[in-house]
Amino acid sequence: MAISYAHKPIYPQRLFATPLELILEYLGAHTIILAGITTNACVLISAGDVFLRGYRMLVPSDCVAALSADIQRAALKFMAENFNAETAPAGKLDLGLLLCAKAA
Repeated sequence: MAISYAHKPIYPQRLFATPLELILEYLGAHTIILAGITTNACVLISAGDVFLRGYRMLVPSDCVAALSADIQRAALKFMAENFNAETAPAGKLDLGLLLCAKAA
């Protein structure tokens, strides 16, 4: 049985003060794929939230958007360097991470 969950929090973080963290824990999730708009704001804040909770993270560069290419590149670089996010385009991401154990 597939489980699907739609989530729209009040805060830009996707885990803080929401049931999503409990759902991910219950499911045994270890990798999060982030996609959305305002790479340098909501996506970046969510990436920090995900990183602090010890999840592996994929942020496909062609599945997020910012107001300019320069801002997009800077936000993706920040997430890669500071949150260990894999930020290649979706078709080039290492989806083998989905099968690996939770990040240390």
